[in-house]
Amino acid sequence: MIDRLLEFYCFYAAVLISVNSTHLARMRFTIREVAHVHGTETSIKILPEGQQDVIIAVGQTLLVFNSQNFDKPLVERRVFGEKCDSQHQSKDCDYGIVGLYKTEEANVLYLCGTKHRHTVCCLMNISDHLSNCTNPDAKQFLLKEGDASARFGDHLYFTRSGSKDNPGIYKYGSDRVTPPLHGNEQHYVSLVVSKRSKDPLQDRIYAFYNERNSNTELGRDVWLPFVSQVCMADNGGPRKFMQYIWTSQMNARLFCGDQASGQHFSELVDVATEHAKPRPQTKVYALFRNEWNMSAVCVYTIADIEDIFKTSPFKGKSVGDQNARSRACVEHSTEIPSVTLKAIADNSAEMKQRIPPYDNSAPLLVSHHHYTHLCVDSFQDKNNQHTVLFLSLQKGTVHKLLEKRKETFLMAEYEPFSHRAHILTMAFNPSTRKLYVGSSSAVVQLDMVNCAQYGDSCEDCIIARDPYCGWDGSKCSPHTNKTHQDVEKGDYSRFCKSGVSEKVSQLFAVVQDEFVDGIPIPSQFNYFLKCPVSSHHANYTWHHPKGSSACIPENDQCVLLIDNFGLQDAGTYRCVREELGYSKTLAKYKLRLQNGAQGRPSHTLLWVCLLALAIKSVSPK
Repeated sequence: MIDRLLEFYCFYAAVLISVNSTHLARMRFTIREVAHVHGTETSIKILPEGQQDVIIAVGQTLLVFNSQNFDKPLVERRVFGEKCDSQHQSKDCDYGIVGLYKTEEANVLYLCGTKHRHTVCCLMNISDHLSNCTNPDAKQFLLKEGDASARFGDHLYFTRSGSKDNPGIYKYGSDRVTPPLHGNEQHYVSLVVSKRSKDPLQDRIYAFYNERNSNTELGRDVWLPFVSQVCMADNGGPRKFMQYIWTSQMNARLFCGDQASGQHFSELVDVATEHAKPRPQTKVYALFRNEWNMSAVCVYTIADIEDIFKTSPFKGKSVGDQNARSRACVEHSTEIPSVTLKAIADNSAEMKQRIPPYDNSAPLLVSHHHYTHLCVDSFQDKNNQHTVLFLSLQKGTVHKLLEKRKETFLMAEYEPFSHRAHILTMAFNPSTRKLYVGSSSAVVQLDMVNCAQYGDSCEDCIIARDPYCGWDGSKCSPHTNKTHQDVEKGDYSRFCKSGVSEKVSQLFAVVQDEFVDGIPIPSQFNYFLKCPVSSHHANYTWHHPKGSSACIPENDQCVLLIDNFGLQDAGTYRCVREELGYSKTLAKYKLRLQNGAQGRPSHTLLWVCLLALAIKSVSPK
């Protein structure tokens, strides 16, 4: 217990030391260009290749959107039941859509809906706005909201979480396979498919999950992260032994942390996969948290996962039992010898070795933020490979991060909702580079290539380090082969004419037509000046007649308070932002002592009220 407390204090101290300005979002945006879709616990599905403009949202109803016009759905209807429109409602219309899968036929989806403990699946052509479900099939299984699932051929693979109903991986279709009976509490996060074009017999499914630790000693981790492997060709054992039970299932623990310091993260939160060619280079990004609600992202490859399942000894087995079962997928699992099946059933299927992160590296990201969902976009431009991570926070916002050289740069934070909301689901469409965020009452579309939000200067555009954006010579625009960017360091000196800008933000610059000599301020008056904060990685300074004052941003503003204004305070005030050697004047004011003004005493209440009004006027709504 003392060791665990010592680990906590050392870990927390290290985090506090590391949390500087670079661990804050560089820019914050309140999104106005959004579309809301009202529903209940809406989840989001992105239609695959060839349908890049079509977005599917499901809940009690099926909604089909065109991503270029997200204001109104192309299709909005209930799916199950013959008459499930606004005029006709029946008990058959109470199914909530919990599964949505593509098929080999264009525009045809395979849908599954569940009501109470009854699941129905069917095919639907979304190009026909009046189409109903065809060939409805009442399944003899329960597919729940939140279950990880995937469909290939005529088989549906899904997971079941909890401590009852035998949690694990299930296969339904022409062949039915279930997990072996066990008493472990497991909660599944994701299914990842690994298909081999040259050897389809070795196609596998990997299921990522948390298992409650059976060791309840004080100081032990409550949850242990695992990945489980099954062969897609596995149809269970013969009739007399292990019939309908996986014969290929093997389990291995994941490790995320720093071996040298003893830092580790034990609870798996979410998983995102970036498929690659060749297949072994496919990366799995896994979001973890620890018992102190710190978050971390570790990266694994399919090659590393496969290597552990191929080479690691089985946990708890003697040397003679290690070769009792094959590590490869077999064509006819129902013909496996009974001796081998008995060895599989009687011995642990857990690997002795843990699966390490890619290159045995430390976590890609360690953060004090409480992250809940993860999406990843990896792409190649004319020169480099780029990876962007999208992480939702418990408070209802979204972080956009750049991965570079096993580190992350927090580019921006988005507020997709006008109120605090719990994000239930998140999906990214790489073809349009739009992010979709769903709460219990709305779905929001966020454009991740809105480059103008970074500013109107070359320096502002380059410093942003956004791989989606570049400087085209006149504005910050979507990156092409003709635009300039430096994602690595944000070095603007190679592309921009000057590193100094005196251009004043038009939003806060003073229009002096009315006051030729500046703004008149009564003597001994308490006055404040406002300056907009763009980058939270920059330093802000007020330059004024008495010298200069550093400014600490608050609510996206830098406020300068002038106490008891007098003749010595009259003059020019400039708010200057400095970042990576680039200086920019954001606000400029000229103040003068009001002619013939009678001295008026400073009232603390007035001063406090003015400050309160200033902060309120600039606080996010």
